[in-house]
Amino acid sequence: MSVGHWRLFAVVVAATCGGVLSLLRVSTSALSVGAMFGLLLGGTWAAWKFPNDVAISVYGAFASHLESFWRETLMLTFTTTLAGFCCAYIAKRSADIQ
Repeated sequence: MSVGHWRLFAVVVAATCGGVLSLLRVSTSALSVGAMFGLLLGGTWAAWKFPNDVAISVYGAFASHLESFWRETLMLTFTTTLAGFCCAYIAKRSADIQ
């Protein structure tokens, strides 16, 4: 799989998670913060545990991850938030119609 396919897959997963959690009535702000926190924590953990020749601190792993993947983190957080917002809006509209 190419990097583009992995990014597309990540966007689909982020949108699905945002939509499902929104339908479970998780607030949009909690969804945004949770997505951002999870992406940053997971990336930091991966960078920290990745085998290196030199020992790396947690702060160094966080800085390295953020430096390399800040665009993807923002994109996936935005995707999760937008999908959550849209699903909440659709659910509210369908409840108002009935």
